[in-house]
Amino acid sequence: EKKALQIIDEDSLLIIVDTQNKAIVLGPTLLEHATNVIVVDHHRSDMDAIKGKINLIDTNSSSVIELLTGLLPYIDVNITYTDLEANILYSAIIIDTQNLINKTSSNTFDALKYLIQNGSDTQVVKQWLRRDLEEINKFNGFISEAIRFEEKFLFILSNEILTSVEVSQLCDLGLEVQGIMASFAISKINETEVKVSARSLKSVNVQSILETLNLSGGGHFTAAALVTKEYSVSELFNMIKEEINKEFQEGDKNVKVILIEDIKDKGKADEIIEVKPGYAQFLISGKKAILATKDNVKELEEKQESIKKASEQIYKTMLLAKESIEGKTVVIKMQVGADLKIFGAVTSGKIAEAFNVQHNILLDKKKISIESDINSLGIYQASIALYKDIKANFHIEVLAENV
Repeated sequence: EKKALQIIDEDSLLIIVDTQNKAIVLGPTLLEHATNVIVVDHHRSDMDAIKGKINLIDTNSSSVIELLTGLLPYIDVNITYTDLEANILYSAIIIDTQNLINKTSSNTFDALKYLIQNGSDTQVVKQWLRRDLEEINKFNGFISEAIRFEEKFLFILSNEILTSVEVSQLCDLGLEVQGIMASFAISKINETEVKVSARSLKSVNVQSILETLNLSGGGHFTAAALVTKEYSVSELFNMIKEEINKEFQEGDKNVKVILIEDIKDKGKADEIIEVKPGYAQFLISGKKAILATKDNVKELEEKQESIKKASEQIYKTMLLAKESIEGKTVVIKMQVGADLKIFGAVTSGKIAEAFNVQHNILLDKKKISIESDINSLGIYQASIALYKDIKANFHIEVLAENV
């Protein structure tokens, strides 16, 4: 940060990854001096989130690495990695997903495949992430004294100072206990701060449980954390138990609410769901849902009817668009070597730009798919996803630049 502060000017670009929280960035002073900021993160935003010129936030991504590797095909630059860099990126995904248990998707495995293709060695990563015997014995001691609550919740408490990483690792271990649906590790991380790390299987939203404490933190449905100076280990233990009781208490009549936004493993925006009263109150107070009253349900039905009509009109329009694109050929000229191999990459951005110039039709580069790698002169098959099941096929003809 000290070196960066010496060279930063109004044209400098600061890229912040894996957080939107001003309190935990590695260079808070640098952030204050930065004019141009881009934020790339996979945690949920809050009211105090950093506002960048561009904020690329995808809470469905398992890690920032998954997000970044997903961006690379759209960058018209040949990116190379050292084996060390590829291994570091690969290990970050393994750690963020708790060994590919939590929050994985096909995109996660696409990212891992990409990193292996660029030099990552899974055996090296495995060796990096092994624990020594002293650490294993230490962790086993904490696990042996863990407190089981309401059968499916496990609390691992420590009044001695642990590192932030150790608290997270303890929490991961807690989730490996048979029958446990959510694990909470609570420990001092220095003389003044206490950290809570939470992990769960899909049936428990640990993020919402921690958010109800109104303390600074972040995370996902199945992995969340917070750090506070306000409460002790035992106080946080009791507070979290109270929130669990509110959300998972038995016998209370469920409440119907209309979701305002997507809530993972609960429902989609504009969907009516039934939840426990405590969780309903959390959703409503957080402006994530409204009560499913007669008037609110009627308004929702009118909205859905309007959306249905608009969707039908879009469908008809996209069928016409398909007729305009189907079977057309776009010509891309590239530099070639003596072996007729092309220099550079034929990106979806180049294809969309050429299509617009040659046919006066603007394509969304993100929705273009190419059936095979373009690495030499010739004709290639491609398609573009227009809407739902509507797809238009076209050809890409790659010619030498002097033709």
